[in-house]
Amino acid sequence: MQSFLDMALALLVAERRLVEPAALQECILEQRRRSGEPLGQLLVRRRLVAPRDLLALTRAARAVVFVCATCRGAMAYGEVDPRAPPRCPRCGGRVAARSASGPTPATPASRSPSSTETLPVEDSPRPRADTRRGPSSAPSGSALRGGASLIGRRFGPYEVLRELGRGGMGVVYEARQARLERRVALKVLLGGDLSSAHHVARFQREAELAARLKHPNIARIHDVGVVDGLHYYAMDLIEGRPLADLLRESAIEVHRAVEIARDAARALGHAHRLGVVHRDVKPGNILVDEGGRAVVTDFGLARELDADAAARLTRSGAQVGTPRYMSPEQAGGRDDEVGPASDVFGLGVVLYELLTRRPPFSGSDLGELTRRISEDDPPPPSRCARGIPPPLDAVVLEALAKRPEDRYPSGAEFADDLERFLRGEPVLARARSPLERSWRWLRSRALLAGGSLAGGLLVAGLLLVPAGLGRSVPGESAPK
Repeated sequence: MQSFLDMALALLVAERRLVEPAALQECILEQRRRSGEPLGQLLVRRRLVAPRDLLALTRAARAVVFVCATCRGAMAYGEVDPRAPPRCPRCGGRVAARSASGPTPATPASRSPSSTETLPVEDSPRPRADTRRGPSSAPSGSALRGGASLIGRRFGPYEVLRELGRGGMGVVYEARQARLERRVALKVLLGGDLSSAHHVARFQREAELAARLKHPNIARIHDVGVVDGLHYYAMDLIEGRPLADLLRESAIEVHRAVEIARDAARALGHAHRLGVVHRDVKPGNILVDEGGRAVVTDFGLARELDADAAARLTRSGAQVGTPRYMSPEQAGGRDDEVGPASDVFGLGVVLYELLTRRPPFSGSDLGELTRRISEDDPPPPSRCARGIPPPLDAVVLEALAKRPEDRYPSGAEFADDLERFLRGEPVLARARSPLERSWRWLRSRALLAGGSLAGGLLVAGLLLVPAGLGRSVPGESAPK
């Protein structure tokens, strides 16, 4: 829901031509659809506005005036709650924002040439640290929304050295904890004290869940807290690179690809044993350190298996995760079916890409991609790349089964079968005959079709499968 502050920021961004009108309108529409993310945070997340510029815009918002379309009453910014919905406090009518010096409310579509002749954002003075706290103090949360100015400063017990990256919710820095002479990765919530209660709760939940997990293939959490209004947590600094970068650069040898997937599966298996589902397994959330160890990171979308509906931060029916790595149940918004096997599917997609350098599912748009994830079987990896033996085909396709109950039940079992392959032992996954693949396909379609239609599909499918194709495929896979 839009707030007074959102309306003021939209006006200022449009007046100063900081963002193309179409891009600004898209952000406003996305904000309405998602109903919760502040406009400023959305602009920063999309890299349309720098965090430092958001700070200056927020200060400039104090000069914005709001006019009621019903009673024509005018309100200064200081007379309203910036986070409240933009309604007139006198009559409840809709309000519009305008610059204190402008005669009429401005919008991206009805902007007069003179309304853009304002000082650029860069002319606003930069925030200063509160010198009463000493030279090692960090600026307040209101002065560091987005955290860009943390570099080179002291932040609680940490000295912030450089930015490592940023995502939809936070910025990650490399920092040094002077007292322990330890370097850490410091994640700070974007938006500072402008963050919505929903995003603060999600950030804190991410830290709490990750702090439970103590495993060599998961980045450990060392510290969680708030410094001057900025929520943060400190975790292991992994000296390495995201798997996504390695995947883009060059082909990864088959044995090495399986080792990476095994490490990630072990991490997920540990999380699953403790009742935590990651829900966003992808190459960007797997780091490979200098010793070749894979480490799973970013539990921002993680969920407890035993959490009741009231404690969940995701609305029912919503797609959660990165589309290309979603399981069929995630792509279909079937939240009650999401569990450890959903993470297995995501990691199966990652392994498929490592082996073939192509995704198992693709589409021209999100709708087509979702349909293919839910309905289409990918070709075995060996059809897309050389040097992949049948047992590894079987393992990957087991992870990518449509129904959760047809996959490995958790990351632990997936890791065990990958380890068997690495040791040259028979794997538990086995190649599926054409008859079995047809049966699985029909069974999955029966969930979507009516009873009589499902029965018709089943009979037709059995009649179309040639005799003799149901025999087991010999190979190195062990029978289940």
